[in-house]
Amino acid sequence: MKFNDLSLARKIIFLQLFVVFIVVFLLSGFNVLSSARFYRNSLRTKLESMANLLGYNCTSALLFQDGVDAARTLRSLEAEALVTHAWILDAGGRPFAAYRRKETAAEPPPQRGGDYEETQGGFFVFSRRILQDDEPIGTVLFRYDLSEYRMILFRNALGTGAALLASMLLALLLTARSQRTLSRPIRRLAETIRLVSRTKDLSIRVRGEEARKDEIGVLHRGFNSMLSEIQSRDAERERMIAALRESEEKYRTLVENAEDAIVIIQDERFVYVNPSLGAMARGQAGEFLGRPFLDVIPEEERERLTRYYRDRMAGRETPTMYETALMNAGGGRIPAEVTATRISYQGRPADLVIVRDISERKKAEEEIRKLNEGLERRVEERTRELAAANERLIELDRLKSLFLASMSHELRTPLNSILGFTGLILMGMSGDVSTEQRKQLTMVQSSATHLLALINDILDISKIESGRMDLTIESFPAADVVRETVKSVTPQAEAKGLRVRVDAPDGLFLQSDVRRFKQVLMNLLGNAIKFSLRGDIRVQADVREEYLEVRVADQGIGIRAEDLPKLFVPFQQIDMTMTKAYEGTGLGLYLCKKIVTALRGGMTVSSEPGSGSVFVFRLPLRWKEDPR
Repeated sequence: MKFNDLSLARKIIFLQLFVVFIVVFLLSGFNVLSSARFYRNSLRTKLESMANLLGYNCTSALLFQDGVDAARTLRSLEAEALVTHAWILDAGGRPFAAYRRKETAAEPPPQRGGDYEETQGGFFVFSRRILQDDEPIGTVLFRYDLSEYRMILFRNALGTGAALLASMLLALLLTARSQRTLSRPIRRLAETIRLVSRTKDLSIRVRGEEARKDEIGVLHRGFNSMLSEIQSRDAERERMIAALRESEEKYRTLVENAEDAIVIIQDERFVYVNPSLGAMARGQAGEFLGRPFLDVIPEEERERLTRYYRDRMAGRETPTMYETALMNAGGGRIPAEVTATRISYQGRPADLVIVRDISERKKAEEEIRKLNEGLERRVEERTRELAAANERLIELDRLKSLFLASMSHELRTPLNSILGFTGLILMGMSGDVSTEQRKQLTMVQSSATHLLALINDILDISKIESGRMDLTIESFPAADVVRETVKSVTPQAEAKGLRVRVDAPDGLFLQSDVRRFKQVLMNLLGNAIKFSLRGDIRVQADVREEYLEVRVADQGIGIRAEDLPKLFVPFQQIDMTMTKAYEGTGLGLYLCKKIVTALRGGMTVSSEPGSGSVFVFRLPLRWKEDPR
């Protein structure tokens, strides 16, 4: 049986025993080798000491060639039972004295000089030179019996083997006991995997080891988490499959019941046709399957539609929506609008085509075309009528302007005479005038002045609307003009108990029409005085963003928000009743707005009933000609 086929428990036991064996074997071998080296070093040290002692004792014998004395010295080795032979050699390496144990046979010394040591069979040969003044005078040579040394090594090896065997037995017991903590959870996990694989039940979980913090616990928790994730994904997949089936059923129903014909063309043949194409072509949908799509296309359209189809299949740019025609079973033509797109059908490119019958639309377009032609004729006729009417209106406007100019001249001439003679009479140029006469003449003068102002306003409006208002543009000190205008209306304000205050810093210069500027300001001040019963009227002039801004604020009756749009309408006043409290024609503010607009400016108003009104007009500091 191969190692990979063993159970996890046996693998763990085998691996642990193998590791223990290797470790203990290496330690035992190291111990044996260490012991052998220790004993060998001890033997070498011992023999070294003996050689030095014998060499020292035999120095005299060697010097005086006294072999007997040297032999007597060697006999001291009888105390060493393991030294079987010993020799003293002279400086030439010849035997000088010898020693052997009684039970051993005589042997010649090894023919080798110098210091050396070697093992020969069961003996250890040890040689050391005898030196006198660092000059060799002889050699001491031993042959030592290694039987005791080998016995010690054998006993040491035997003890080491016993220790190895005991270690292996102990390791086997410990491994057999400890592997359960590893193999049992793994075996339980493997059994759970087999059970899940056999039953396909993803709700099964491996139990008992989830709380462990080691790799086994991580493995169990990871496996359970993986099963939960797979179960969740499997449930999601089932839901998606159900939704896909529902969607397919819905779209199949939609396609089958669609009013438009929906077909799939592959290899220039119909591979799918919904019932609407059969209804459109007066046939059955099944009749078209497998037929070339050109069979239902008129002859003159086939080349173009074939090119479109092949370009689309090749991935080239081609129209996706176009109009064409189909042939029905009776040979009639059906106007159609086609929407085509490239899809993948059964793993191959195909053309999805939606065909819509546009017969009714074509009829409607034809009707619309006919209506448009009639409408164009009527528009041309109406345009000619409007052009003629416009010419008549232009002529009427010209006649109106001539009439107003003529009438204003004819009216102003006698009015000026009335005003002049009335003034002369009031000045006493024609004699004394009584109090009653002065009162009546003053009323005549006031009415004539009012009538003259009204005629001037009408004439100004006529000039403005006809685009013939004359402007005299010049640079003037705006602050001085404001003060001058306020000064001219001060008596009128004081007569009503009102006070007019001016806030206009010196150095303000304006490039505009000074007469029209004074006319606008005078009109606004006149309205402020007319509609105020108490309080102050404040006039402010200041520069804001290259514009001169003039504000006229009063504390009069005010204006309601819904009445503000009436302010700048000609001949329109807020109080248009027969018993209105304030006289006027409603031309003043309209004329002011027109003048300010002609001077490239603007006018605004804000008001609250009972709290007064604020009129603001803005004129550019520098005049710019209108390019028109």
